[in-house]
Amino acid sequence: MSSPTLELLILGSGGSAAVPSIVCVTSPETGCQGCLATLKPGGEKNIRGNTGAVTILIDCGKTFREQALKIFPKKGLRKIDAVVLTHHHADAIDGLDDLRVHHGKYNDAQGGPLICNGFLINSSLLYISDVSYIPWATWAAIAAECSLPDETGQFHSASSTLPRIQAAILDCTGLKSGSSHFGFPQAIDTAHRLGAARTYLTDLPHLTSHECWVYTCTAFSQGRTAKEPSPAPDGYRFPMLHQEDDKEPPRKLVYEGFDPCFEDYDLFCERALESVERWVGGVLPQRWVRPLCDGMTIRCTSGVGEREGRVWDDEYHE
Repeated sequence: MSSPTLELLILGSGGSAAVPSIVCVTSPETGCQGCLATLKPGGEKNIRGNTGAVTILIDCGKTFREQALKIFPKKGLRKIDAVVLTHHHADAIDGLDDLRVHHGKYNDAQGGPLICNGFLINSSLLYISDVSYIPWATWAAIAAECSLPDETGQFHSASSTLPRIQAAILDCTGLKSGSSHFGFPQAIDTAHRLGAARTYLTDLPHLTSHECWVYTCTAFSQGRTAKEPSPAPDGYRFPMLHQEDDKEPPRKLVYEGFDPCFEDYDLFCERALESVERWVGGVLPQRWVRPLCDGMTIRCTSGVGEREGRVWDDEYHE
């Protein structure tokens, strides 16, 4: 019996501030190219609402209403079956009023970490946004439902009775991590450990255009490495992805030499690859990784062995 096709429509792929930035679009002389591109024909993919997806609505942020008005008619959507919230920041809940429903309060233990929910759907689609650390208990829960690769990135499919993750949507707030966000190196390291057939990056900020992210992700997926690669580790071990700031240079150094008025794809790509190799201590095997864009649809099926699942979307025809 074939697996039903799971469909995910991306409402938003930007961070809390969304893209474009008002500061950039009102300052054509100093605004970043990613934001200014939204004012030009063909620049629509640089418009990023708050991260979210439907038809089970994942998060309902500040830009929900405008994204729904723009995307729902195009996709023929007339209802939302359910709403699940990943966390209680404004970019995840401030659009709830547009659903005209009542919601309860959210509380953290004083001084505790912000808890963000991730979602594994039908063992084929994993959605994780607004995250700076994935606890080992969560990794164990994923491993109980899905086949994960070994530390070299290889699958032992002959002995596995669990399906492989087909689509992983991962948080990425730029080249350097934040207090509640993965940076590019943490996202790529997590993608390596998950071994999804396709990994999509979300929560992307302004300053970097969609086209530059595509260029960089494609370079990684094709096996390109930094010009001065970090030394290979003696027996790679997956890092905890938590409180390892010593493995990341200061933000000023990461973005040193960047000109917001002129986007240098090669410089950005080189820094991105350097950041990954520094984080893991070597070169990771290539994986398919691309940035999300608002309005795209991801479809996937789940399966094992000869009936292994598959994933495809309406943006990247590869």
